[in-house]
Amino acid sequence: MPLPHRAGASAVPSPPRAPGPNQPTYAWWLNWIEGDFAALRYVVLGGSDFTSHPEQAAAIGAYLRWRNRHAVPKRDFAPDSKIRHPDYTIKVA
Repeated sequence: MPLPHRAGASAVPSPPRAPGPNQPTYAWWLNWIEGDFAALRYVVLGGSDFTSHPEQAAAIGAYLRWRNRHAVPKRDFAPDSKIRHPDYTIKVA
């Protein structure tokens, strides 16, 4: 029986919501590759009209080869991060 202040409310409670996907705790490295995927979408896939999957795969492959030729190492990422200079005792087996 619905409560008087909730007209039209069902007496049966709604089922609980499904939990969201698991997020990895230590996935900071994903931040580095997100920019690469954004560039891939913008440069290769943006505004394109490929007639077949092999044609699209060839364009993606050409972009990846170009990107790898012009790649530079990523250094000094978050130099002041707590993980680089921990203020706690590191437990090692």
